[in-house]
Amino acid sequence: MHTNIRSLKKHADELNILLQELDLNFDVIILTETWNKDNTDVLKLQDYNTFTATNKVTSKDGVSILIKKNIETIECETDIIDANMKKLELKIRNTELTLYGIYRSPSGKTNNFLTSLEEILDRDKTATTAILVGDINIDILANTNEAEEYLQIMYRNDYISGINSPTRVTENTETCIDHIFIKSKDSNSNKNMILETDITDHYTVIAMIENKTAENKYTFKPERKNQRRKPWITQAIINSIRHREELGKKIKKNNHDVADREGYKRYRNLLTKCIKQAKNDFYKHEITKAQGNPKQIWNIINTYRPTKIINHISRLRINNKYIENGKNMANAMNEYFTNISKHMASQIPNVKRKDIKACSRHTEDSTFWTPITTDEINKNIHELKNGTSSGLDKIQSRTLNEIASFITSLLRHICNNSIQQGIFPEAYKSSIITPIHKSGSKEDVTNYRPISITSNLPKILEKCITARLQSYSNKHKLISNM
Repeated sequence: MHTNIRSLKKHADELNILLQELDLNFDVIILTETWNKDNTDVLKLQDYNTFTATNKVTSKDGVSILIKKNIETIECETDIIDANMKKLELKIRNTELTLYGIYRSPSGKTNNFLTSLEEILDRDKTATTAILVGDINIDILANTNEAEEYLQIMYRNDYISGINSPTRVTENTETCIDHIFIKSKDSNSNKNMILETDITDHYTVIAMIENKTAENKYTFKPERKNQRRKPWITQAIINSIRHREELGKKIKKNNHDVADREGYKRYRNLLTKCIKQAKNDFYKHEITKAQGNPKQIWNIINTYRPTKIINHISRLRINNKYIENGKNMANAMNEYFTNISKHMASQIPNVKRKDIKACSRHTEDSTFWTPITTDEINKNIHELKNGTSSGLDKIQSRTLNEIASFITSLLRHICNNSIQQGIFPEAYKSSIITPIHKSGSKEDVTNYRPISITSNLPKILEKCITARLQSYSNKHKLISNM
């Protein structure tokens, strides 16, 4: 399914209502002109992973593709000129499918876009099954040079147009600018349709794709779903939307009736406000009911606000070779993060010893560390942030606070032994490393930075050691104020 949403943030509620009214379980939902400024999931559909291409040409660009979580998906890095594009490799029942979601702004240069598109399709010509979907802003019903060139590019690469009727109808024009092009061995069995929706002035287009091979056969189509309507979507709202659609059809049949057109616009704008108000009122009521239960309140807030999109990668590229096994990917990440510090250290220029002496002081006094006391252990435990995060041992700081009186003597013994023997416990050296994507290809290991989550028990020993080092340094003024 594809629709031009013209600001996902503005029309997310209406799109939610449309999806629930259609009552179809789409495998893929493509939204264009989303006005994406960052990778946030405004729609928040259950059972879907969201992939985005943020605005690049104008502030009103953007593509969002929602894929069912049970479909294996690889996010590909492919750039296109004068447009937004997200390319995904899908795997359905051992059959690979290449998907392109595209939005091309009418302000972009068509020639640059077509040249870039042809290069991409030619580079990916080995794909046996592929779908190109989006708002291209080229009217394939018009007798123009750009439409002819665009269609020739698609036909030369074995793509057949599934939508050949107007997808955007205004007072003065009827154009087919929302496209579904399909490349498959059995394109005649594919079914396509246009839904005359009026979330924006673009219709919604739907494709049901059947792929037949000697080994298997699958139908890539929407199925009926049993999903409860969101509680704030009342029957009155549904009836009002249907009435709005009837008004929209009426003015399209009689474009010259100014009164009908103005009446439709007023009703449409009023309904948009009513939908937002109904949603806001519902969540306000739920928060009021949850007063006195902060956790429940935050659960309600988190269902309302957009969330950051997090997608798991299916493969990793190391030295131009792909790794797809999860354990091997983790080991490759770990090896990279372990060795990167050595590489960075080797890039630091040597500092002259006289420069070091200028900002440091020397003392002949040796350091003497007083034994750690039970009170100090207890104090350090209670100074831990009272959160739910934990390291490999799964012991939360909250748990340590609750059992502090039972474990302080044991921890004091462990910490004092560690200091006396000059050995930091081996078990304390392990931590959970989470790779955080910075920018660029998600398949490139160099585009990640590590976040380390250590256990809470080592932090208690570290606090004891830090206090003694700081005390010694301050007493002898070892660190300059420079």
